[in-house]
Amino acid sequence: AGTPMTTNPYTITGLDSGTDYEIFIRAICDGGDSSAWTSPVNITTSPACGDTIFDSGGANGNYGNNELITVTVFPENTGDVVTFTFISFDLESGWDFITVYNGPDTSSTEVGEFTGSTAPDPITSTDATGALTFVFDSDGVINASGYEILVTCAPPPTCLAPTDFETSNVTASSVDVSWTANNGESQWEYVVQPQGTGIPTTAGTPMTTNPYTITGLDSG
Repeated sequence: AGTPMTTNPYTITGLDSGTDYEIFIRAICDGGDSSAWTSPVNITTSPACGDTIFDSGGANGNYGNNELITVTVFPENTGDVVTFTFISFDLESGWDFITVYNGPDTSSTEVGEFTGSTAPDPITSTDATGALTFVFDSDGVINASGYEILVTCAPPPTCLAPTDFETSNVTASSVDVSWTANNGESQWEYVVQPQGTGIPTTAGTPMTTNPYTITGLDSG
């Protein structure tokens, strides 16, 4: 027996996020007689806060050719916002793309279009809905390991991290750095450390200009 319904339309709840389902219905007639089950309708529920989104190849395979996939994630709690953190990222450079939109659909403001093997910085919604949307588009030849995106939801940050961080003019003892400020701020800090050390755990050196030249580096 199935789950009784007495309204049409009807909202089925209690489903798991990011899961494939097939749904059947049947009529219950007078006297308890029932019809045959309908043919199934297949659905895939949307990802939710706390989920990890993989491309069609999953955790270990490559995505396919000629894919066009749109994914939207809404926060579960009113006032929270969604953040996409790219754990891994490897697309055919210049031919396969992820485009992220700041909102619930592709008519929302475009955050950026990303390709190649450089993972984008974390992206946090500033839309009134708190939602983020991405579109993955692959061409007909050559694929790669794809993407792994951690979805988190939380109240909006009060101080947004800089974006578009770039370096230039690297010499034996200095490097120029520049970035986009997202809070109207005029003060920043930097940390220079050996590659692979991880996220800094101490305060950095103050900066009050953008761009800025970091000096005192070791050569080689």
